[in-house]
Amino acid sequence: MPKTVFDTLRQFGGGGAAPGPAEIIRRLYGTGPRGGLNTTAAAADLGVSARTVRRWALQGIPASPAGGQIRQNYQTWETTPTGRDTILRAVNTAKRDQITAVTFLGKVIISNDNRNNTIRTLNFTLSPAETNLLLDTARVGSEADLHAALEYLAGEHGLGGASLDIADLNIR
Repeated sequence: MPKTVFDTLRQFGGGGAAPGPAEIIRRLYGTGPRGGLNTTAAAADLGVSARTVRRWALQGIPASPAGGQIRQNYQTWETTPTGRDTILRAVNTAKRDQITAVTFLGKVIISNDNRNNTIRTLNFTLSPAETNLLLDTARVGSEADLHAALEYLAGEHGLGGASLDIADLNIR
């Protein structure tokens, strides 16, 4: 399966580690009055006990209906501006205002180009302002917006009007 631009950015600058169960619960339900996980809110939402939520935080989220619900809730949360901003916070801190190298592998579709529908590799370097554009789009836009921004940036580097069909993407 081709990588999404967002997944590539998530890994860019060390931001790629998947959160553990406790972090997923904290991101979704916040903290309680004493600063720990808000197990009461999580339990109420998922139809389980607070003790069950605490066990999941320590031992992992099971493959059960309620476990599936928390995974689905987290996937939905990741697509919100708050979720995207949280996920990309470390990347944004490390890479804002930096020169960035992009290696694209996939199909580049440009009208009247005899190399259309063939897999090829493109390398280009983003200026600090272009890197910031990509990071800002990732934080507030959808995957489609991010893909469009990447196509725009590829256009700024000699591929004007190109449509990118990504097989692999590396940003460093």
